[in-house]
Amino acid sequence: MNNMNAQLNLPPPLELTDFNQITSRLDEAINATLEPKLDALVGKQVLFSADEKQCSPMEGWESKNCFASINMIPAINEPSIVAAIDSSCVFIGETVEGTIYSAKCGVALSCMGKPLMHFKIGPMLFYINDDITSSSNIDERLWRFVLFDTATAKRMVRVRIERAIQNEVCKFLTNAIILVDGSLKRSVFEDRLNGFNNILRNCESNGNQLVGISKTTRLKILDQLASSLMRSKGACYIDVSAVVRSLVSNIVGKPLLAKLSNDGLVLRVDVLDESMESVGKLIVNDIIANGYPETLRLAHHISIFSTIDVTCLKGFILSKFGVREMMSEDIRAKLLGAFL
Repeated sequence: MNNMNAQLNLPPPLELTDFNQITSRLDEAINATLEPKLDALVGKQVLFSADEKQCSPMEGWESKNCFASINMIPAINEPSIVAAIDSSCVFIGETVEGTIYSAKCGVALSCMGKPLMHFKIGPMLFYINDDITSSSNIDERLWRFVLFDTATAKRMVRVRIERAIQNEVCKFLTNAIILVDGSLKRSVFEDRLNGFNNILRNCESNGNQLVGISKTTRLKILDQLASSLMRSKGACYIDVSAVVRSLVSNIVGKPLLAKLSNDGLVLRVDVLDESMESVGKLIVNDIIANGYPETLRLAHHISIFSTIDVTCLKGFILSKFGVREMMSEDIRAKLLGAFL
């Protein structure tokens, strides 16, 4: 308390007027470093967050400054297999030298609006430590970051697994639509054998067409452009290549904002062909529910982990590798209270 008095230059004992003065000075300091600007909210449309999850307005934003050409997506009634690929990765545990992760991948196929098959790959276990640096074909400085950051490590595992499966699918399918979750762009985590360039070559050799679909975007300008699509009828798109390329690097192909069905949501869709043939075939050969391909939805659901999955993996590690489980505690809950 003595240190606090010296810093704030307040004579003891503190009285109510002193607390008012402290509050006033703190308010002034905060407003000086970051103005609230709440007066600018008057009359605005507001989309409130639901548990900090990203949402989109059902009727779109009122936009006066964003103008773009809307193009229709012609349906191409030609049989083509649609193969969707998605994956997930979870943190399982750690040792003093490394970390344990598990990954699953889902693949779903359809043709002419009918599901053909789906299957799950995994769960697979990976122990990430210094010993596998030499076999990873990844920059050593980046690998160090992978070792110490769980989110980066999970991203690396997903990229490598998805690229490997995408590459193999592109090899054994012909004249197919290969759907991937997310945008089409190169990653620093790719390995040489299954890099994006190899995937593109295999697609071209077998007549396959690669399409990337993103459920959300972090680019605010795209949300504004999407509003005009939401009010349009039928399957349609806006070419946003110029906008995306000015803000994001490593993009492959042509980024679009697209609505794949009349009542669908607007998605970010990346294609490689200028003719939009791949998307025209997609809306015929897949089931499009709420504007999202059913194969990609199914691939997502069969690749995610349940609590039981994680518990079983921990039991498998205990029984298979003779590890000794350490007692643990939630540091945040211990310090701040279990009710938080």
